[in-house]
Amino acid sequence: MNNKVLILGFDGAAMPLIEQWTDAGELPYFAQIMKNGSWGLLRSTPNFGSASAWPSFYTGLNPGRHNMFDFLYREVDTYNMRWTTKRRFAGNPFWKIASEQGIRSAIINMPVTYPAEPFDGIQVAGWMTPKTSSPGFTFPPQLAKEIVKSVGKHIFAPSVKAEINRGNYAGAVDSMRKTFEYKLALSAYLMDKYPVDLFSTAWIAADQASHYFWHLIDPRHPKHDPEMARKFGGAMLDVYKMADKAAQKLHRKFGGTLIIMSDHGHGANPLGEPHLKSLLKQTGFLKMKGDENEHGSAFSRLVGKSFDALQGILGRPVKRFLIANFPGLLNFALTHQNLADVDWSRTSVYTVAEPTLNLQGREPQGIVPPSQREPLLKQIEKILYSVKDTRTGEKAVEKIYRKEQVYHGEYLDNVPDLLIIWNPNIVVENLELKFNGRRIITEPHYNDYRTGNHRPNGIFFIQGDGVKPGFKSGAPGIIDLCPTILHLCGCAIPDNLDGRFLDEFFTPEFMENNPPRYFASSAEDSQMPDYSTPEEKEAAQKKLRDLGYL
Repeated sequence: MNNKVLILGFDGAAMPLIEQWTDAGELPYFAQIMKNGSWGLLRSTPNFGSASAWPSFYTGLNPGRHNMFDFLYREVDTYNMRWTTKRRFAGNPFWKIASEQGIRSAIINMPVTYPAEPFDGIQVAGWMTPKTSSPGFTFPPQLAKEIVKSVGKHIFAPSVKAEINRGNYAGAVDSMRKTFEYKLALSAYLMDKYPVDLFSTAWIAADQASHYFWHLIDPRHPKHDPEMARKFGGAMLDVYKMADKAAQKLHRKFGGTLIIMSDHGHGANPLGEPHLKSLLKQTGFLKMKGDENEHGSAFSRLVGKSFDALQGILGRPVKRFLIANFPGLLNFALTHQNLADVDWSRTSVYTVAEPTLNLQGREPQGIVPPSQREPLLKQIEKILYSVKDTRTGEKAVEKIYRKEQVYHGEYLDNVPDLLIIWNPNIVVENLELKFNGRRIITEPHYNDYRTGNHRPNGIFFIQGDGVKPGFKSGAPGIIDLCPTILHLCGCAIPDNLDGRFLDEFFTPEFMENNPPRYFASSAEDSQMPDYSTPEEKEAAQKKLRDLGYL
């Protein structure tokens, strides 16, 4: 078989949109792959978050084993909040496994890959890189200057949120176009300059367009504006058309087996999560220090609002100076935005994004005995299944999972106890609940201006030697791509992965002549200490805010 593999990641790309626009003749290369190759949905990680899904794609491990769940995590033995970095995740990405078996790779702009590390090949780290002069932006290090000289000033991600906040939708569209074109030019340049067996690159434009333009393509959305839709509703299609053309250009240039994937899909933003903290407060599970009104203490309100305001006022050099000279400032502000006001001596359940018990023996000031975990979780689940949206009257929660139902591994203690799947068919105005004889109406803890948000199924397309033509599959998992990519490169697969080789996409003849090979992986899942510099933490925080994740 041809062992060359090209992987194109379109963060947040949604299959319903591709099917709609392919049927309309707008995406001819996707249509060609559907005819000559195989395709289908791709099941994301249980919380369908980018911070967990991309590492699962790279490593073939579920988040309970690679330790990446969200962009924020609670520091062990404290209630302090920290930013997630690549250093935190355990397991080996497929390009390192392939490198050990003689396969040379190019890994370009893939999310959650900063800092770049040595292997047989080249790497340009993803959008959480502080700046192009940062150590770890590229491997080898000298590649950074070559990129700027040959392709131009590096663009990490489009400035969609900033432009939308200014009311400049045209500027947001232009930013997505320029960023997409730059990354296509970068990939084409590196593909010509550095011959490799495995080439993987990614774009974030589909994700950003979906987050901020969804209401313009969805007439049912409460914020749908027909006039704005007429002016800018085509921006989403334009991004997908750019993806279609990029796939054609790069596949013709590189050859080999083509894989197109996304880490999750998209739909209307249910907007339930911003109300969770208010719900826990008003039902008495989350207790605050001092002033016990809905919004917490005046001090933390001041810190949180000041922090948000300074994000939009101060320039990056000033913010970098503050973080570098006052290294505790960022984590101080993060903690006060989330957990600093909590009275842990009276709190049984808290949240950053999902409900988490203040459990004895796990949390530093836990008050919930392990024997009470089960009845307390049942009580919280009953409340969540009862809440309704005030605008529509519909139930706001579709499904709740216990963490042990959907994750496994040595890092299970780092996961919130419950995972809420909000009703994807509504956009929450406020949550309403009858509780202990009184009517509770929540208010959002923060304003989430994204009209679109993640859905559990991304996209998967594959075309190449031995691939079934015209085959539409069910929904394999994102963890299955790592072993599949390794086999297509001619590599043996570690026998300790959670993912599997996707044999259903290949012809019987191919499978008979090319059975997967496995090797016993004796190495334990390794994790680097998270020694992020203040500059890296500040940069990660800013970029996550710019993209709307915070």
